Amino acid sequence: MLTAFEATLKAVYLYGCAQNGVSEPKAIRNSFQNIEGGRARFQELNIAPFDVLTPDELAQLDLNIQKRHVIGHNLGIMDAKFSDQTGDGKVGETVHLIGEDIRTFAALAKRIVVRLDEWLAPSPS
Repeated sequence: MLTAFEATLKAVYLYGCAQNGVSEPKAIRNSFQNIEGGRARFQELNIAPFDVLTPDELAQLDLNIQKRHVIGHNLGIMDAKFSDQTGDGKVGETVHLIGEDIRTFAALAKRIVVRLDEWLAPSPS
């Protein structure tokens, strides 16, 4: 799910750069693998897609992004960075990811993507 979300953010960002005459944007790298990186990139285009979420929803989205990193890079075992950033669990424990977490992430990501869709193709007044 996170991979599809990240790819969507990258594609819209690159489209926005092209529309604004930026022929060679700075290297994207992993800018869209965290909320602050994504915000900074879209701010370059005067777009604020993350503003559709409340601070609590942003924290939930961030937690699920961090869980994905731990699952993908540490075989699900929490490291000090994850524990410090999230305050969720102890080093060496297994990250818990349940269906509700995935549904919540999907719903939050969808709201951001809908905001970007509205920017891409605004409805007539």
